Amino acid sequence: MLRALGKSSLLLLCTAVGLAAGSASYLLAGLVLLMIYGDDGQSGHPGKSLMYILMIGSFGIFGFGGVFVGLKLSSRMFKSNE
Repeated sequence: MLRALGKSSLLLLCTAVGLAAGSASYLLAGLVLLMIYGDDGQSGHPGKSLMYILMIGSFGIFGFGGVFVGLKLSSRMFKSNE
């Protein structure tokens, strides 16, 4: 029981850290796009599709990376001695 709880909590923690890293990545990329397109109202704005691709890409890559790292860590930390 405690072993399963430890594995699942480690997986959840790594996923949350991955999503937090994805959030930081998305905000930094948004800042770069703001610097490229400017905020003077004259040079246009990035398209919604570009912003959606950026959001899904950053959260998806870092989220799945967090899940993968969590699975690897939990399998290494809770190896059975069978």
